[in-house]
Amino acid sequence: RGGIGTDYVKLNPRLKEFDDPITGERLLAIPAINIDIALIHAGAADPYGNVQHVGTGFGDRAHHRAADKTIVTVDKVIPNEEVRANPYRTSIASVDAVVRAPYGSHPFASPGHYLEDAAHIREYVAAATTRLKDGNRAPFDEYLRKYVLEPSNHAEYLSRIGFERILSLYE
Repeated sequence: RGGIGTDYVKLNPRLKEFDDPITGERLLAIPAINIDIALIHAGAADPYGNVQHVGTGFGDRAHHRAADKTIVTVDKVIPNEEVRANPYRTSIASVDAVVRAPYGSHPFASPGHYLEDAAHIREYVAAATTRLKDGNRAPFDEYLRKYVLEPSNHAEYLSRIGFERILSLYE
């Protein structure tokens, strides 16, 4: 509904207006995005790609189904015996690759493992807001340099966050 009456259809020929066959309402059909690789994070998975979320993992399941391949980072790689002992916790089966990355969801939470880092999220939002509202790139460029460009690996990134802060997030 949101695109009806706009120039979106003129600008993107892949979009199509149509009449809903049930209500007759004018709607906009938007083709699905083709996802080559979905990168997701979960609490645990076995080496065979059986992923177990704490909570629903609903969005992750949708991304996995839409993608040609899925790589999942996890806080913990668990034995297949643990997956078989609790099969109801398996939210995604047979991803293409499992990568152990403790705190791999940081600054966001990994339910059952650690909480979101609200202070870090505020730091990012402040830098991005300054860039968008004032046009001042310096704080955002500094954020990118410090947390994205300079750390050469995940351990270096976590080191920048700091041991005490990481421990304070543990559930």
